[in-house]
Amino acid sequence: MRNGIVLIGMMGSGKTAVGKAVARRLAWEFIDLDEVITNRAQRSISEVFDESGEECFRELESEALESLLAGDAPAVLATGGGTPMRERNFELLQQLGKVVYLRAEPPPLIARLEGETAHRPLLSGGLRERVEQLLREREPAYRKAHFTVNADGEVEDVAAQVIRAVGVAAHE
Repeated sequence: MRNGIVLIGMMGSGKTAVGKAVARRLAWEFIDLDEVITNRAQRSISEVFDESGEECFRELESEALESLLAGDAPAVLATGGGTPMRERNFELLQQLGKVVYLRAEPPPLIARLEGETAHRPLLSGGLRERVEQLLREREPAYRKAHFTVNADGEVEDVAAQVIRAVGVAAHE
């Protein structure tokens, strides 16, 4: 994947939904980094965290990003919320394409994430507190993106904003 669009942001910001909409509009492939990792690891994200820890997961994440550099066709990549926290990962993201931060405020994030804590290892504990803490920790890395788009709107509207921000012509 080269010259693509890379979506970063907090879990619950809509990276997957928006990414699929952007890919459809551009007639590009959509890639979910978590799916790449689970396919390569032959385990779910939760299993990797439970059995091997977060550091192992982050290593798998870096390896998955490096593997995506082999492709030449542009694609839309939805990353995990913590992906850009490693400097090496952020460098890889920039090599893959234009990095777009889908920025969302805590209330909509919390609303979207309620009921999903069993599938999201980093949300154990109080949901509101964890979301606010993770957002504080990650915001500096997210702000390094080429573009920031408000993700609090409807999926199709956010997708259109992403396409306008990066300046790619849609095929619709």
